[in-house]
Amino acid sequence: MATEQTSNPEMQRQEAIENQFVLSESGFVRHGEEIFVPWGTVEDWNLMLSPNHAGVNELGSQNDNALMQFTISARELGNGSGWEISSSSAFRFWDRNDYRDLPVKVQYLMVAK
Repeated sequence: MATEQTSNPEMQRQEAIENQFVLSESGFVRHGEEIFVPWGTVEDWNLMLSPNHAGVNELGSQNDNALMQFTISARELGNGSGWEISSSSAFRFWDRNDYRDLPVKVQYLMVAK
C-alpha cells in the first residue's frame, strides 16, 4: 500500500542547506545498535550499509576457514528517528565441523534526499 508524501523533500533540503544542517553522516555500528538521523525523519535520508569486518582471521592458520554467510539489514524505528541495525555472519573454523554466528561490524553512510 503506497503512502502519501506529507512533506516536500526539496524544501526541507533547501532549508537544511540554508541553516547549515548536516547533509551527510557516516560511521560504524554493530549488531543491535541504532543510527539516528541528524534532522527530519528516515524518509528524508538515504541509508547505505556495507560490512566492515566479517568473520575471523586466525593468526597462523589459513587451512580451511569459511565465511558461510553474512547479513545486514536496517529496521526503521517506530518514531522515524533512525534505524536499528541487524548484522551477523556464519563462520566455520578450520578445526571444527560446526559453525557459529559472529557479529559483523558495519559501516554506514546517510545522505539527505
